[in-house]
Amino acid sequence: MAPSYSGVWNISTQYQYASGWPVDATLGPRGFFASGSAASGSTNIVDFVLMAAGSSNGTDFGDLTATRIKAGGFSNHTRGLIGGGDGSGNTIDFIGLTTAGNASDFGDFANYSSFRESSSGFASATRGVFSGGSDNTGGGGESKNYMDYVTIASAANATDFGNLATAVSQATGFASTTIGITSGGYEASSSSNVMQSVTIASAGNASDFGDLTVARFGLGGCASATRGLSAGGTGGTDTIDFVTIASAGNASDFGDLSKASSSNSACADSTKAVIATGTNASTNALDSRIIASTGNATDFGDLTVARIFTVAFCNGVPSGAS
Repeated sequence: MAPSYSGVWNISTQYQYASGWPVDATLGPRGFFASGSAASGSTNIVDFVLMAAGSSNGTDFGDLTATRIKAGGFSNHTRGLIGGGDGSGNTIDFIGLTTAGNASDFGDFANYSSFRESSSGFASATRGVFSGGSDNTGGGGESKNYMDYVTIASAANATDFGNLATAVSQATGFASTTIGITSGGYEASSSSNVMQSVTIASAGNASDFGDLTVARFGLGGCASATRGLSAGGTGGTDTIDFVTIASAGNASDFGDLSKASSSNSACADSTKAVIATGTNASTNALDSRIIASTGNATDFGDLTVARIFTVAFCNGVPSGAS
């Protein structure tokens, strides 16, 4: 039986004391930031923050099976997946989101050569898709049109989903309960402004969804059930775009990050986005914004270790992004 910390009123402190015990659902959803590139090199760290808090610094959750940089990932309400990355070959890890602890092996990618990095991800409540990326075949790191999918509840190797319309790496992903979007990215030799969509339940090729306001890669993306955000990106832009996921069309300006940044990641529950604002390996800053109301993001807190290229997802909605 888990102990009671009802005498501790700070919810962040309650989580720190209760680490390793089943999560108290009354304290609300948690956002997760996993792996990344720190000043000391690639990391295997998994942090969590409290989405419902006005501010929340990262708390240690556990470790991945290996250090990773430029991995892809997503989650549903109970399980988060982190796949690939420079130095991690074709492997996919998973963590249970209800109890703090280390990751376990989930399976392997369907599409890769020696390794696969810089993919993005999105998910429904049952199925997750790894989208795009690059590997060391042929042209050496060229962007790929790969899409793989897994059933999140069942550890197994990924299966081919179809192809992106435009091959990209360092894009971001987000989803409603039914539609997944790959946003921006790096094409053959330039930044992309293209958003590409699929119906998650039906394997097949992606279709054009619309364009971002600014072409970029290294951006962070997340979504509520209805609205998707694409934040920051190449060259250190502070731009946040938004789309209504149910209606294909071009993105509109949402507001600005607290600072210009790239190498970002983001996660969201049903109402709030939390964005890791990168640019260099000494950055540990997190921004937040209520998704339903356009406006500028504000400071939310800090990660436990400064790093960029993390994978982010939240157990509060059935979608995730890297």
